[in-house]
Amino acid sequence: MGLFFLCLPQFYIDSFSNQRISSTFWESLPLYFSRWELHFESLHGLLPVPYGGHLWFLQYLFLISLVTLPLLLCLKSKPGQRLIERLAEWPNRRGGIFLFFILVALMLIFFEGARNGGSSTWGAFLWYATFFVIGYIIAADKRFADSIKRHGWVCLALWIVLCGVVPFFLSLLNSDQMPGKGHFSLMDMPYQILLNMRNNSRGGSFFAVFFMLSLGAKYLNFNNKVLAYANEAVLPFYLLHQTVIVCVGWFVIPWNMGILPKFLIIALVSFPLILLLYELPIRRFNVVRFFFGMRPKKKCGKTGM
Repeated sequence: MGLFFLCLPQFYIDSFSNQRISSTFWESLPLYFSRWELHFESLHGLLPVPYGGHLWFLQYLFLISLVTLPLLLCLKSKPGQRLIERLAEWPNRRGGIFLFFILVALMLIFFEGARNGGSSTWGAFLWYATFFVIGYIIAADKRFADSIKRHGWVCLALWIVLCGVVPFFLSLLNSDQMPGKGHFSLMDMPYQILLNMRNNSRGGSFFAVFFMLSLGAKYLNFNNKVLAYANEAVLPFYLLHQTVIVCVGWFVIPWNMGILPKFLIIALVSFPLILLLYELPIRRFNVVRFFFGMRPKKKCGKTGM
């Protein structure tokens, strides 16, 4: 779906808007497929979609799943389960859940040099894989979820501090010292951790995720028809949302009006359009459901004597 349908209009609109092409949509297709080159210098050379658009994230998850599968199988074994049980004893102590943050902070430092080049580097891949494995471990024992619920509002406060207060004070230092650039020692580590928190708020994302998980564990720990419907629609909505928003914006942005009215029009048109695409051609037909990563829809069979 991404290769042959969803990314094509995004590629054309992106290239046309940035004056990289001046041809029609159909004339741009050969250029789209010509970008597909296999190489190992970066992750983009291994991704199955030449222009990933917003679907790069799913491609990363697929590759991360393959690479970390041996580790996950080890964690699923009896020795691995015993290790997780020992790790789950940390949250019983006040603040113990934040030991995961130490791991994340260390990853930020050690992989920062490899991250130069954006999200397509192998350093970025290891960074995302770290979150992936932590998520697996947290889901494997209920004590982690209980601790996250207890520390939810603390995570919110730390998220605000790291993404708001810390960047302000670091900007006053007027320093861009980074790991791998200039002198670096263990004495610099606390400063480097805070500095990494400033850059794209990557460190703060740890506390953002934990805060969101705490809200879900407290207030969404039940099920009903609305939640069941929304849960099934998550992946199709993700697949559709950016393509629909970009296409709607392609027509709305040239209009002679302010930014706020344009934003409201794009939002109010895109959401029902995504919902309509999901409800009619996707949700109701098993063949289309398969291509959008959904389970087959069960047929309601007749019962009788």
